[in-house]
Formats: sequence, C-alpha cells, structure tokens
Amino acid sequence: MDIAIIGGSGKLGSATARKLRSAGHRVRVICRTQAAVPDDLSDCFYLGNLSEAASLLEPLTGVDALMLITPSVEQETQMGLAALEVAQTAGIRKLVYMATMHPELMQAVPHFANKLPIKQAVIDGWQNHVILQPNYFFQNDDMVIQAMMHGGVFPLPLGTAGVDAVNVDDIAAVAAIALGSNQIDGRIIPISGRDRLTGPSIAQTYSEILGQPVTYCGDDLTGFGRLLNQIMPDASPWMIADMTMMFREFQRLGGHAEPGDVDMLEAILGRPTRRHADYVAEVVRRHI
Repeated sequence: MDIAIIGGSGKLGSATARKLRSAGHRVRVICRTQAAVPDDLSDCFYLGNLSEAASLLEPLTGVDALMLITPSVEQETQMGLAALEVAQTAGIRKLVYMATMHPELMQAVPHFANKLPIKQAVIDGWQNHVILQPNYFFQNDDMVIQAMMHGGVFPLPLGTAGVDAVNVDDIAAVAAIALGSNQIDGRIIPISGRDRLTGPSIAQTYSEILGQPVTYCGDDLTGFGRLLNQIMPDASPWMIADMTMMFREFQRLGGHAEPGDVDMLEAILGRPTRRHADYVAEVVRRHI
C-alpha cells in the first residue's frame, strides 16, 4: 500500500513510518521541510505544508491511506479541516486521525477542543476511518530528564489524580495496524497503558532507577509556565497557556482509561503494552 503521514517527522509519526516500511508498505512523510525529517526516513520525504493546504494535493495523489497528525497550534482546526478537503479531492480511501484521549471531557484545553471538529469530519467523511485517542506520553519525561538526573527534581506539575500513560511506540504500533489493514476500521481506539502515573510516582521511579533522590516539585502552574519558557524558548504565548491548562486539567481530572480499554488495546497489539519503569530504565541508560 501507498501510505502518507501528515505530521510524520515527529516522534510518533516517524515511529509509525518505520513500522509501516518494515511491513513492506510504501510511505510518504509529508513535511514542510526535509530538515525536520529523521535521516533514516529522508528518502520518504514529500514536501507539503498544513498552512498551505493546496501544497498537500500532489503528495497525496495516488495514496491509499492517510494518517493525519495535526499540530497543537491555535489554527489547528482550520489546518486539519483544510487537509481533509484536500484528502477528499485526492481520492484518499482511508483516513486515520490522531486525536487525543477524552477530547470531549478535556475540551477546556484548547488543543483538545481544536481536535473535535476534525474528528467529526473524519467520521462523517470516510467510511474507512480510524480515530486514535492516545493518553499522556511516557516521552513527556524527556523534556525534563536533565532536571531529574542532575537536579534531582521532577518539575512537571502532573498532580496526583493520575494519568494512564502510554509509550509512543505502542501508539505507533496501533497506527500502523490501522493504516495497513482493515482490522480496526470504523472504530475509535482509546490508547492507554497499565501504569497510572502521578507527579510523585514518576519522581519515585526515577529515584529508584537512578539510585539517587528525585523530588516532585508540586502542582505550581505559574512556575510551570516559567519553566516552559525556559525549555521551549520558541513556544508562542498561546502554546504556553495551552500546556498550562492541560496540566491544570490533569491535576483536576487525571487521565483515566475506561475499564477494558487496555485489554482491548493489547488484543489489537497482540502483546502487553510497555510499562513505565522499563521505559525509564532505557532512558536512564541512554543518558548516562
């Protein structure tokens, strides 16, 4: 199959592209610049820009299935809907959309709410569609790994309500199944793991694996905004506010899987989901 990924240069999109190539599919990673594409996928690069929807028509022509990953920006809804119009024009028969966990419940967060019209347009516009709704990523740890390893603190204000976090590789594996087969067509797939993470529990896991104390910094959202400005100096004020609101909602509501969600996911994968402690051990080995 010829499969395209809009948003294929990021961690999730590139992991999906690699799995599809390994399964023998022809993959197009559509991105606005080749410099953003990992070296091992450079031969899959096709030029296209969500900000200029017409630029997507040529790289989408002749494609059997498309995965759409929209960026968490203020214009996300407009970008996503415009991309879907081009996909219809290009004759794309199958659409897989990367939404987010509980977008209806969490729509106080702008980038969750922005995905709702796109999600509905995919459901209405494609009989062969899959909506993927991943939970909080293990890989969010990467933003503050140096603070944990060298400063002894976990500064993300995740709170104590708990998120049933998931590894990016597990999300990519489900995405590859959705794109490359009809196994889960027509379904909305929540993607969570078996570990309910909190700020204190993440700090404890890193303490145990590093063999040195790591302390949770607490639920201070104002300080989190300042931290984001330090670690993401190019982020817009909108994005800083959006991420702050997301962590506020995690503190208030958590991010909990429904009963049976993880069992269903593992049945699709044909294996267990990854555990957070195993991910942490790998991250620590990589940075030592």
